[in-house]
Amino acid sequence: MRQPIFLSGRVQCLIVRARFLIGFVFSCAVGCSKGAEAPGASFDAGPAVHAPVGGDAAACTGVSAPPSADAPGATSVPAAPPTPASASPARPQSAPQTAADAEKLEKIRQAQAQAEAEARARAEAAAALEEAENHRDQLNARAEAVGQSLDNLRRRQSAQGFGLRGDVVAAQQRMEANLANANRALKSQDPGKAKKYLDAAERDLEFLEKFLGR
Repeated sequence: MRQPIFLSGRVQCLIVRARFLIGFVFSCAVGCSKGAEAPGASFDAGPAVHAPVGGDAAACTGVSAPPSADAPGATSVPAAPPTPASASPARPQSAPQTAADAEKLEKIRQAQAQAEAEARARAEAAAALEEAENHRDQLNARAEAVGQSLDNLRRRQSAQGFGLRGDVVAAQQRMEANLANANRALKSQDPGKAKKYLDAAERDLEFLEKFLGR
C-alpha cells in the first residue's frame, strides 16, 4: 500500500497557480478560435487541486476575482443616461411684414383715413347747414318786417300820387329772390350755396333797412 505524499503549503500554491494559468490560457485560446476545435474536444487539466478558501486562494493564485454585484460593499456603476435626441433648432420667426402684408396694411390705413375724413366732412356739413338755417330764419324775420314797412310807405305815397324809388323796389325784389334760392339750397342739403344766397339777400336787406331809417 502506497503512502500519501504530503506537500508543503508553498508547493501547493505553486501547483494551484500553474493549473490556474493553464486553464486561463486554454479558455482564451478556445474563445479566440471561435469554435475551431471539433465538438466534444476537452482539455484534461488533470486532477483538480482544491485551493485554500478565502484569502489563501488569493495568496496562492495571485489573482483576485472581481467583486460580485451582490457582494456587500460592491460599487455599482450607474448606466449612462440615454442621449437625448437632438432638438430641432427653433425656426426663425418670419419677417415682420412681407410686401403683400405691407401693401394690405397701407390700404387699410388709407381706408381708415378716408372714412375719418368723410366723417369729419359730414360733421362740418351738418354744422354749416344748421348755421345757414339759423341765418335764413333771422333774415326771413327781418325781411318780413322790412316788407311790411315798405308796403305801408307805398300805400301812403300812392295816396299822394307818388311811388317808391326804383332802387328800393329792385333791392326788395333781389332780396326776396335770394331768400327763395337760399331755401331751395337748404332743402338740397347744400349749405355752401345757401350761404352765398343768404349773404346776397342780407346786403339788400341792410340797404332797405337803412332806407327805412332802421
